[in-house]
Parts: sequence; structure tokens; C-alpha cells
Amino acid sequence: MPFSKKPWLVFCAIPVLLLAFVLYKNLLNIPFGDDIYVMDMFNQLNEADSVWDKICIIFGQHNEHRIAVSRFLALLQFQLMGSIDLRIWSILGNLSLLFIVALFYQHIGEQKWWIVPVAFIIICTASNTLIPMQNSNLFSVVFGLASLHFVLKKTPVAVFFTFLCTALSIFSNSGGFALLAIISVVFFFQKRYTLLGIWLPCCFALIGGYYQNYQSLYRHPSSELLFYQLPQVAFFFIGFTGSIGFKVLPTGAFFIGLSGIAIYRKYYLQNPFVFLGVMYCLMMAGMTTIMRYEYGIDSAITERYRIYSMVFGACSVILVRDFLTGYSVVIQKCAFGISLLFSIATNLKFFIPMVRGAEARKELLTSKIENYYLNNSGYNCFEINILNKLTTNNFYHYQLPRSLRDKTYYDNLNHFPIHAIKLRIDQAFYTKEHVIVMGKVLNPASEITFMKGFVHQFVIVHPANTPFDCSHNELTHPDNEKSMIVNIDLNNDRNKIRFPLFYIKLPKKHFEHKKYTLSFLFMTDTSVNYPPLASNVVFHL
Repeated sequence: MPFSKKPWLVFCAIPVLLLAFVLYKNLLNIPFGDDIYVMDMFNQLNEADSVWDKICIIFGQHNEHRIAVSRFLALLQFQLMGSIDLRIWSILGNLSLLFIVALFYQHIGEQKWWIVPVAFIIICTASNTLIPMQNSNLFSVVFGLASLHFVLKKTPVAVFFTFLCTALSIFSNSGGFALLAIISVVFFFQKRYTLLGIWLPCCFALIGGYYQNYQSLYRHPSSELLFYQLPQVAFFFIGFTGSIGFKVLPTGAFFIGLSGIAIYRKYYLQNPFVFLGVMYCLMMAGMTTIMRYEYGIDSAITERYRIYSMVFGACSVILVRDFLTGYSVVIQKCAFGISLLFSIATNLKFFIPMVRGAEARKELLTSKIENYYLNNSGYNCFEINILNKLTTNNFYHYQLPRSLRDKTYYDNLNHFPIHAIKLRIDQAFYTKEHVIVMGKVLNPASEITFMKGFVHQFVIVHPANTPFDCSHNELTHPDNEKSMIVNIDLNNDRNKIRFPLFYIKLPKKHFEHKKYTLSFLFMTDTSVNYPPLASNVVFHL
């Protein structure tokens, strides 16, 4: 049988089976990360007064994104099954990977066997495999690549799906905005000027709709010091692109180098889909770098962004193949072998730890939910309020198969050695645009050390006329006129100071009340979290 006629698609079943095994070993119907905040949609819909209010909830802001696609699928799952099942959410998200491979298969060319390394890279447990809510990134990518697939087909149906998939990508998460520029350029070079004239107003409508009633988040990085931190920016960008590699910076540099060769050789004439895929990944790397580089390279290589490196890796495999066209058969077969080994090694790099760590992960999730049921703890105060409502409304409940630990264990774990925050304010003033507060936490050294051990440290600026009780989820559903949450580490890094010193800089336009308090919230990903701590400070403008 000729080399090109062998059933190479059968080999693509191997990464599918590996992914399915990881899901089988790990999935529990217990929320993790931002899952609870998406689950809060059911509480909000239950309290909504009109159809319009419900639509606004589905399209509402989650952090800096609008995740209507994830919310719609969650609603569909609930309607079909009668209760929230986060395992189905994870499975639906991971199915996106199969569709991505199918899109690559459409554009792989005559050498179909190259789909095997592509499949091992894409159908991989590297990106949000086990975090149901963050699968919105996967939906965004599959719709984004689908829009690039359809924009290359000059039929009315393809035009419709180009518009539809772009909108779905944007409302999966904001990463779809990269498509607006890419598709505009494609229409221009295709000389489809009438269509471009329709497309551009649609782009402005999508942008306007997305940012309608949009609230900025002040616990996330800004780009105000971008040009003063270019080395940090470069490391983030390169690390983002190469995050699937064993050595992320060399891998990212290699992928970026291949993209430079592709531009130089006008590769868009040879395989426009792969070329557009590369441009899409580069734009996503650039957009994310601008918005997140202050978090450092550890953030660039987290699994929430890794899907873009996976797509970049798949495109790079095809680029290598096409760049070697014309070389001897031996060289081409060696290139295929190296690409296959790289893809399998990459897949196993993420597969093995997920299998080995399955029981530990299950124990962590189970201990969090057990602590919640026994002590109303285990999650932060926002999440506990949401879970309480979900339980009251019969939307979600997890039946523990067995008890992990007794209540005494969790009582000791939940003991918080700090009862209040004592602050000294060194400077407090406002300019035309901003309110600025600088000070120091004066708690004993042992308590300061304890606070430094938390992954997330936030200052909450809240009106003094109402207590800050986490009853409204400003953490992922911002309401800056009510509360503003500031990331202590980011602001301190920006101003070259260290905790227990702190620095707050917020837009003056949000300060509509007479008096404000400062509270502190310390959060972890472990099975215990603590309530917010009030400080001794009240200030007014």
C-alpha cells in the first residue's frame, strides 16, 4: 500500500484515548477555579425579572471577558439533566480539540500522514483539560480557526459562517477580537471590497456591544509601564508562544522564527489557512502580553493560554514539512519522524502528571467541598455565598461518596490567627484623575509572615455605609461604583515596594460615596479560605 494511502487517521485515535483516560481518572462534579462564578449564573437567572435581564446575564461580564457560549452550553446541560454536572462541561470543552484537528485535516494537503503529529499536539491534556469554566478558551479557538477556514471559501454560506464563528469566538472569550483585523485584511487582499464594507460596520457593532456597560478590573495588570519593561514583555511573549515545549523560551523562539520565514517566503500563497493560523497565534500572544506581562512568565505558560501554543505548534509542524519540499525523501521522512517524536513527547509531558496526580487532585477537591459542607468554608467568601444559593435553589449538590476527615481536622485548619488589619496611612491624596493611598500594615511580624504566604492578596475599597460581606460577587462580576478590588503584589511591584507596604491607585470617577473603608482578602487554592478582614481605616475625598 502506498505511503500516502495508509490509514493514518487511525493513529489519531491514540491521543483521543489518552485524553479520554485522563478525563476518566480525574473528573469530579466539584467546582474548581472560576467554575463557581459561572455556576452563579443560575442564581442570577432565578432572580431575574424579565427576558431581557436574563439575556444580559448570559452575555454579562466575567472578569474581562464575556463567555456567553460557555454559559449557553451550561444552560443546555442543565436543561437536559436537571442539575449542574461540571463533568459534562469539561467533556464539551475538550471535544473542541477534535474539531480543531478536523479543521487542520481539511488543509493538511496531500501528505495526510502529517495529521498524526498535529493530532498528538492538539488533542493533548495541556490546556484547561480539567477546568470546566476555562474551556471557554478552547471554544474561542475552535470558532476562531473555523472563521479562518470559512473566510477562504468564496460562497455565501461560507460568508455567513465566517461572521457567525467570529461572533461566537468573541463571545467565548475576548480572544476572538484578533480575528477582526485578520479577516479584514483577508477580504482586502481578496478584493472583496463590498464584503469588506459590510464586515467593518459589523466589527464596530461587535466591539460596541462587547464593551457596552463594561467595567474595568483593577486587580489585573495594566500596560502603563510597557515601554519601560521591554525585557519582561519579550520573555512573556516568547514564553506564551512556546509554552507547550520542554524548554519554553527556545520552543517559542523556534516557532516565532518559523513564522518569520513563512512571512518572508510568502507562505500565505501556499497554505493560507496555516499562515492565518500562525498570524492568529502571534496576535493572541501580542494581545495577551500587553494585558498580562506584569504577571511574569509563569503566567504566560499557564494552561489557560497553552491552547495557542498548541495551535502554533501544529502550524509549525506543517511549516517544517512545506519548507522541506524539494529536499530528498530521506530528509522529509526524517522531518516527519522528528515531528512525530516531538508531538508524542509533548503529549506525554502533560498526560503522565495528570494520571499520576489524579488521586491527589480528587482529594483536594473533595476536601474543599467537605470543608464547605461541614463548616461553610473551603472556598472564599464570594464562592461560599454562591454555593449557598445554589444549594437553596436546588441547582447543585455533590454527594460525598465517603468522609475524608472529621470536623475537628477542618476546625483546626479553618482557624485564622488574624482578626483585624491595623494600617498606617503615609500618604492619601487625589489628582484630577486618580485617588492614591500609600501605607503600611502594622500587624505583628508573625501575622505579616502568615499573610505573605497567600497566593492572592487583595485590598478592597468599599463604601463605608454598607459592610463588605461578599454578598455581591465583585471579584469576577465587577461593579466599580460599589467595590474595587486591588492586587497588592502587582501594585507594589509597579512601585518597587514590598508587603507590608501597599500602594493603591484608582480612577477618581468611581468614588461616588462619601466615605470608604479598606478591607483585605487573602485567598488560596487549598481546602481552606478565610473571610475578608476589616482595617482600622476610613477615608473620604
